[in-house]
Amino acid sequence: MTDRRYLSDAAKAEIIERFAGRCGECGFPFYRHDGIEWDHALPLWLAGTNDDGNWQPLHVECHKIKTKREAAARAKGNRLLGRTKQGRKQKIPSRPFWRPKMKRLKMGERRER
Repeated sequence: MTDRRYLSDAAKAEIIERFAGRCGECGFPFYRHDGIEWDHALPLWLAGTNDDGNWQPLHVECHKIKTKREAAARAKGNRLLGRTKQGRKQKIPSRPFWRPKMKRLKMGERRER
């Protein structure tokens, strides 16, 4: 995995220009009051790089949503590969569904209480 790095102001301006002042996730434009967060389009854990071409500007809320989605995908991949702290989850043996035997009633009969 490559080390993270910080973007210079010149690099940020070039990336914003490349995205035409719009969010890389939702496509809506950035306004003066919007916070901009910088994100790897292809995450580092998925063999992404720190090149300027892999960075994208995102709204704060879009970044939260994208990060949550990627974390879920990464966790699922780790579970499927057995890379969790506990290893693969053990299957719970199924047990038969049990219910007390009840007397069948014939048409018109009433159950005693």
